[in-house]
Amino acid sequence: MAYSLLLVVPRTGSLSPTARNPKQPLPQPVIVDYNGAVVFELSRQGKHLSQLPALPQNPMELFWQTSFPDFLDWTPAAWNGNAKARQQWLEASFGGKAASQYAPVSGELEFSKY
Repeated sequence: MAYSLLLVVPRTGSLSPTARNPKQPLPQPVIVDYNGAVVFELSRQGKHLSQLPALPQNPMELFWQTSFPDFLDWTPAAWNGNAKARQQWLEASFGGKAASQYAPVSGELEFSKY
């Protein structure tokens, strides 16, 4: 059994017909088909492309405290057990002028002692 819902939404944000501006168009009817509607936050896709931030998350924030075990053979041997070397590379690659291509880092990133 298919269900649909008809919503009439005023553009003024007010539900009172007396508050409507006479020059403003009438409320716009919207038909919602529940067979084809998707609530992206509750789906496997997560968010719709229009809901995503304009800039991607900065890799410094994503990988600052993690090693790269999946890329162990691809990363320099000097990085093994040396978090500070990885962090310096992250800062050189994704900080400075390159940081403008990414969303701002949410907090202050501190270098590891080792």
